[in-house]
Amino acid sequence: MGNQIYGLKNDFLRVLNLDTNTFNNRDLTVDDLLDGIAYGNNWGATWKDKNGNYYAINNRSGGVYKITDVENPSSTIFKKILIGSLTTSNDGFGCEIGSDPLDWDDDGIINAIDEDDDNDGILDVNESGGTGLDPEGDHDTDAIFNFRDPDIEGYIDTNGDTINDNFDVDLDGVPDAYDIDSDNDGCFDATEGAGAFTIVDLTSSNNLADADEGTVNLANGIPTNSGSPQAGTSFVINAGVLGVITAQPASSSICLGADAVYSVTTTGSDLTYQWQEKQELIRIPIFQMQEFIVVLIQTS
Repeated sequence: MGNQIYGLKNDFLRVLNLDTNTFNNRDLTVDDLLDGIAYGNNWGATWKDKNGNYYAINNRSGGVYKITDVENPSSTIFKKILIGSLTTSNDGFGCEIGSDPLDWDDDGIINAIDEDDDNDGILDVNESGGTGLDPEGDHDTDAIFNFRDPDIEGYIDTNGDTINDNFDVDLDGVPDAYDIDSDNDGCFDATEGAGAFTIVDLTSSNNLADADEGTVNLANGIPTNSGSPQAGTSFVINAGVLGVITAQPASSSICLGADAVYSVTTTGSDLTYQWQEKQELIRIPIFQMQEFIVVLIQTS
């Protein structure tokens, strides 16, 4: 990470500075409160996410531990965040390309309390296959997330990825509540919802807020944009076909009082139209249908 390499031994973080070729040991306070099972001294695979958090699997307890902002020398809390299966055969490291597994949208609000885990302005319970359930909840307390739970009425898994297809309409392995383009049609959910958001309202992450753009309500993780939260629509989960104009409107000459009718021929689905009238080099939006009718009248 930068000019430093991080490793673990017992209860301290060993930091190698590549510029000076020197080691520094950082004492860690290990937090096992998640399940009360103490860690062992056999650490396995480690990795860092794109936000600078450091993770490691403990081979003795099976837990996944996290140091927040590892490059900060004062970060010394090593907290168990996930309970994993006991193993003594994992090793290696990961690159810093993924998100914090406890904060999918990188907005600083952990998934457990975040009501909009992809920050598209559509609440998670409205991106749950019509069940009205929190995808990451556990409605029957069987320790299985709702989006994976085969006990959910109507459960179906056609591609065998253990995710209920009702929670993942494009079958890409990412539940809709975490997917910024649930139907994989190239149009982001934030702009396909019932609100009035357009592409210019989106962050570089193609949602309404992320780690460094936009803001969210700190109590529930919902973006604070005017119009958020918004309802979902059929466009969010039903992929449309890209619109193409196959025949442009033709010019015409008509008499005063007659109608001039202009139309376009298109292919695609769920299309909207924008006609513009050019007046003194300024284009003025005037109509939003496939056909545009102009009536010429004589003025005094």
